[in-house]
Amino acid sequence: MWGGRTLAGMDCYGLCLELARRDGVILPDAIWAEAPEEIEKIVNETELKGFTKADKPQPGDLVGFMLRPPFVSHIGYMVSEYEFIHVTKGTRVTRERLDSLQWNRKIAGFYRWIK
Repeated sequence: MWGGRTLAGMDCYGLCLELARRDGVILPDAIWAEAPEEIEKIVNETELKGFTKADKPQPGDLVGFMLRPPFVSHIGYMVSEYEFIHVTKGTRVTRERLDSLQWNRKIAGFYRWIK
């Protein structure tokens, strides 16, 4: 559900907001409240407002995926060094591994909240 921010329906970033909140971190929602093209533009900037790119993922980092190259168009929430949680349209919340064939080739980067 694009723009979903409630337990009744969340998009990929809405899920990240909720998971971060449960970990005691409040991520900004306003920078992601634009149309998908705007999210892609923001995510592809070297530094997102309040986020920095990380070389190695840690729990709590966001992982960006290029489902529609050359743009980052999907975000997941890292729960370990190798696993992330995400949701895509028409699916349930899923925990997956970064090294799976489905996701490994699509990783665009890891984003750490620094504020």
